[in-house]
Amino acid sequence: MEDHGPQKRAPRKKLRITFPDGDVLCYTDSTSTMLAALAKIGKDRFPEIKLEIGGHPIITQQILPKYKAYMREICDGWYLNTQSDNACKYMQMKAINDTLGLGLKVEVGTDFKARAIPDRAVRHRTKETLRIHFPEDDTYIALESPQDGYLEAVRKIGINKIVNRRIPYKSYTLATRVRESSRQLPVDDCWIYVPGSIKDKALMLRTIALCLRIPLDVSIV
Repeated sequence: MEDHGPQKRAPRKKLRITFPDGDVLCYTDSTSTMLAALAKIGKDRFPEIKLEIGGHPIITQQILPKYKAYMREICDGWYLNTQSDNACKYMQMKAINDTLGLGLKVEVGTDFKARAIPDRAVRHRTKETLRIHFPEDDTYIALESPQDGYLEAVRKIGINKIVNRRIPYKSYTLATRVRESSRQLPVDDCWIYVPGSIKDKALMLRTIALCLRIPLDVSIV
């Protein structure tokens, strides 16, 4: 029997995304390419993206326990469920482009020149968090995760007070007794929106304190 030697592995397909400004994103794995593209698109557009996996948004502000192994941070507390192959990521990016009208060129191929997988800048900088001081009882909240700190502060202030005050958040009510959006997170038996960036979280906590007329010092450290 003729020995043809070891068979060569088929070239790995890569995702390439070209923006109208000429910026081309193509890394050696499609997940990194998609994360970089979404970061460039920006978190302000994420609520417009309605794609789902298993009945949950593929882009969310919480790590879904069922998909914990696949959740990757895009930016500022927004996460992407990466449980999909190259072909699926291609279709997801095509759908995102069509929904948002971005004018992207989305391609999959084997002969694209790819960059090395990036060491994302967030890994090399000191991670910022919130320090929240309640002067009335001189207690502090300073958790590693800004989102956890925000939610813990809301819990200490009293979620029912916030719900009753009907504080506006964008075109929504900040906190509600029933879940009105997949973008809300639970606090006790109510639901609240969590702003994306750490600066917006700090601003919202100050707004809550102002509306409820309670002393509160919020800083980013």
